[in-house]
Order: sequence, then C-alpha cells, then structure tokens
Amino acid sequence: MLMVIMVLSITDLTIRNLGFSVLGILELAILIVVAAIFFGLGLCEEKDGHVRVTLLLDRLPVRGTAALRCINEAIAIVGVSFITYACVRATYNAYVGDNAVMAGDIALYTWPTRLAMSIGLVMYTLQLILNLVTEIKNFLSAKPVRYPLIEKN
Repeated sequence: MLMVIMVLSITDLTIRNLGFSVLGILELAILIVVAAIFFGLGLCEEKDGHVRVTLLLDRLPVRGTAALRCINEAIAIVGVSFITYACVRATYNAYVGDNAVMAGDIALYTWPTRLAMSIGLVMYTLQLILNLVTEIKNFLSAKPVRYPLIEKN
C-alpha cells in the first residue's frame, strides 16, 4: 500500500512539473493511508507492539500480571467490537448511499476505504480474542509466562 502511495505521489509531482494537474491523487493517497493504518492494527497486536504503561504490571506477581492482562484483553474486545460494528454499519451506509469525497469534479467513493477499515478492525478483534485465549492459558498454567516487555532485570 505504501508503494502505491509513493507511486501516486511521484506521478502527481511529475505531472504537476509538466504543467498539468490530475484531480484526486492527493485524496486517493489519503484514503489509502487510512486503509494501511487499519490493516496494521491486528499485526501490531499480534506482535504485542501497542504502547502500554507498566507501572502496575511491573509490581504484580506473575499470576497477577496474567490476570490483569486477561481483564485488559476482555475490555479491549468489548470496546473494539463496538467500534468494529459501527465501522461495518458506516461502510454499508456509505455503499448504499454512494458517499463520496469530491476532488474537484471527481467523486472518490469512501466505501472502499471504510471496507478496508472494517476488515482491519475485524482482524484486530480476532487477534484480541486469540490473545485473550493465550492469556487465560498463561493464567491457568502452573508456571505463568513472564512477558518480555515488562520483565524485571
């Protein structure tokens, strides 16, 4: 996706230097950036790459850390599920209503970007569910896992 944005930007710059203008390239690039961000949410969650404050987690025993992470994942699943539902509805409404962003005389439909956002949020929600299952297993195991991001040296 980033390669597409780069090609669009270089094409736009080249055409402008030749004295012409292509409507909608900047708007299209923005819509692609939004899609790329949402596609990255699930992958970031899989890699445990989201920012977190570990003030409390660093002071808890291993089992307490696992319990707190289970609660955190469950709350995240509920919250992200609401957001996913709202995004899917917005995608449907944009598709049915022919919602578009105007770039001069060109209409860029928003439903493809909203669809990418919806897919990204569904993948994020599924990854949260997988993480919750893993956290529950860690909590119930005889030897819970110490997480590398919060491990004490």
